[in-house]
Amino acid sequence: ARSMTATPDRDARRERRSNDADDDAGRATARDGADGAQATMKTPLTRTVGFAINAGARDGTEDASGRWDGGVAMELRAMRSGEKTGAAAREDGVGTGLAIPRGGGARGEGDDDAGRASRSPVMILPVRGRGGTQGGLEGEFASKARVEVGTGSDARDAAAAAATGEEAEEKKKKKSESAGAGREIPPPKPKMSKAERRALQESQRAAKAAAKAGEGGAQGGAGAKKSSGGGANAEGGAVSGSAGGGASGEASGAVGANEEKKKKAASTSASVGLLRNGVSHLRGTAKDYVPSVVAHPAVERLALNYARGKTKGARERVSALLRVLRVVVENFEAPADATYALSLTHHLNQVVHTLDKARPMGIAMGNAVRSLKTHLARLSRDENQGLCNDGCKQKTLMHIDYFIKEKLDGALESIVRAGVKNIEDGDVIVTHGASHAVREILLRAHEAGVKFTVTVVDSRPSSEGAGILSDLCAQGIDCVFTALNGLSYAMQHATKVLIGAAACLSNGVVVSRIGSSAVAHAALEQGVPVFVAAETCKFHERVQFDAFAFNEIGAAESISRVDAVDGVLASAANLPNLSIINLTYDVVPAKCVRSIICEAGEIAPADVPCYTLAH
Repeated sequence: ARSMTATPDRDARRERRSNDADDDAGRATARDGADGAQATMKTPLTRTVGFAINAGARDGTEDASGRWDGGVAMELRAMRSGEKTGAAAREDGVGTGLAIPRGGGARGEGDDDAGRASRSPVMILPVRGRGGTQGGLEGEFASKARVEVGTGSDARDAAAAAATGEEAEEKKKKKSESAGAGREIPPPKPKMSKAERRALQESQRAAKAAAKAGEGGAQGGAGAKKSSGGGANAEGGAVSGSAGGGASGEASGAVGANEEKKKKAASTSASVGLLRNGVSHLRGTAKDYVPSVVAHPAVERLALNYARGKTKGARERVSALLRVLRVVVENFEAPADATYALSLTHHLNQVVHTLDKARPMGIAMGNAVRSLKTHLARLSRDENQGLCNDGCKQKTLMHIDYFIKEKLDGALESIVRAGVKNIEDGDVIVTHGASHAVREILLRAHEAGVKFTVTVVDSRPSSEGAGILSDLCAQGIDCVFTALNGLSYAMQHATKVLIGAAACLSNGVVVSRIGSSAVAHAALEQGVPVFVAAETCKFHERVQFDAFAFNEIGAAESISRVDAVDGVLASAANLPNLSIINLTYDVVPAKCVRSIICEAGEIAPADVPCYTLAH
């Protein structure tokens, strides 16, 4: 009975609140219209679509089940149940700003349904005016302000999707019109390897050189033709005709010969490039090096010795470099308007560039130069504190003397003492190359009274085994000499392998004379330990896995000619499909090396980074 009585009252109260809300919306619209164009310009026109809930609805209420719900949830339930009428489902949501007018229904004390006195759901969307004046914008806004929202959300979703689709189509159309006709994007070119790019560059250079040669020949033929024609005109018409015909025939023959030469040069260059693409980036000794009168005479003499092969070997090269740098420092005078350290560093760069043109610098030489540059960088700070030029020169000379004494002479003595301990009576020691440290270890062990035999394995083109063989035989040491092709037989009787090194890298790889890798792998196969004698100034933080990344390339004549006599390769040197590769150094993997003997003692190849020079 209470429910039947409350239903008419509730409907009456809802109708009154709806009428009050319409009156408030009308007054708000009139007030907004009185503000005029100024309010419209300050705040963008919008269509307010959302939930405008009065205070009672925002507070929420407790339903019959005892569950506390907010006004929004109750409003949605009311919409789904169809309890709202058409008048209550409408809302005048027009506003010039972000403020949304709320309904003005007052909440009574016993009104348990005051929370449902909220407005219909609307949303906020921008109004896009098309008129050029403020009145046009306001009229369009007024015509589109009222939004009908039913009991479901399908109408709103469809309208929003349609508006969004139209805007997207319009933007797409404008973008296509501004971009114009679409250009065709060519397919990506296939990636080329480093070796293929070098081969392509070499073939292009050869083709360009052949084209230039062809142009020169064609111009020469044209000149001959012109001179022949002039002489014929002076003698007579018949002679002129015959001379012109002969000249044109000669010119055409010259052009044909040039074309043939061009094709032959291009094919030859392409073939050689494909065969030598693995070592085309390597440099070698400049046999035709021409000294420069600008550099110091001592520097030029050393550069010539490097180029002609008189000064070779990693230890000999770095020792000669340091002695020449000492002479350069003694004769150097800093300009009046420059500091000593900076000017000497610039001069040192010129010296290094001159020597590098004659032959690429080795690892030990690079470490020595870096050590000297680091010293000059520290010296610049002392110079700023008032150190004179003479004091700077004395400190620089002391640093060079320290490097020679500690890193070369002192290191060699420590290596010899540690290496002698590994040689025992009855050992058969296999060596390769002409390492200065290996020679000193063997001589010192013989002086100590140790009875052993040395097998010298030699290989072309350096053939350095003959030098160390003569020194050992002169001291009465039992020696055996064999070429690299007899390595397998010599390794069957060996007990130790002792070789030198040009560099020791961070991953344990040892860079030594060409042929050392074959000796080390043969020893590994036979289970013979391999020892490497090297100073720490030859250690470097570089990582290398093969002999093609960093190396020196020797002259092809060193292989094709034996003792200045043309061999079998000399007759085939001009073949387009023949490529002669002469590498200077070999790479010995860390797995083949038992230990490296340096001034710090015997260390494992993996410990090389711990002993690299701190620059």
